Amino acid sequence: MSKNKENVYGLLIWCKEAPKSYKPCANARKAFDSLIEQNARGVYVLSGPKIDTRTRSLSILCRKAGLDFILGFPYIPAKAKARQHIEHQEDPKFSHDVSDIYQALKLTNKLALGNGETGEWYGGALAAQDYIEDAKRLGYEWVCSLSMHSLLRDLCYRDLRYILAKTQCFTLCGHMLIGFLSENYEIPNWVIWAAKKHAYFGDLTVPRLMAWLEDRDVWSGAGFQRGLDAGVRPSADDFGFSGILVGMPFCL
Repeated sequence: MSKNKENVYGLLIWCKEAPKSYKPCANARKAFDSLIEQNARGVYVLSGPKIDTRTRSLSILCRKAGLDFILGFPYIPAKAKARQHIEHQEDPKFSHDVSDIYQALKLTNKLALGNGETGEWYGGALAAQDYIEDAKRLGYEWVCSLSMHSLLRDLCYRDLRYILAKTQCFTLCGHMLIGFLSENYEIPNWVIWAAKKHAYFGDLTVPRLMAWLEDRDVWSGAGFQRGLDAGVRPSADDFGFSGILVGMPFCL
């Protein structure tokens, strides 16, 4: 991969859980052309466990161009399912079948597998270890779609930070955290988020976040174009994130 790529990934939500207002790139070629135009490092595609034609086509285009292709969907490893995720056993949104993993591996070895309905990952060190062990067993690279709650919780406990030392992470709602800490009222949704979270994480500070992010490969969500326009990207750099993940289409 070229060293001149921007520290930016595109995000495509190609699943039924996409917000109604979300208007993603309609097909693989348009999505790929947008990634090239913006000189992005790659794309994170949030989909269901069953791979459709446009996802398959985009993976081929990205592979030929040397772009990262990360495929994300809700998936619960057998060990975690047996021990702590009983409530999702019959939920069709979640994959419990290793054949879905093997199909995904035909497109990419980077799989962002989460235990939340939207594809985000929730938990602590023990839950993360389940995914890391599953990745070693089945031969994929686990990319952690780290939820904001899990990150904030670990600012206090710091056991998850140790487990994720070698794992690439994306905090899809990181722009809310950035807006809260920088008091940037232009960043979407942060005021609502702050009202819900500040009571519990009232000791959250920029130095504490920067210490957690140090020497870790963690990328912040930027929301969509509105988040970019509000200045999420320079703030993410200042706080120590590796880069940003932006809903497509976008213009840097």
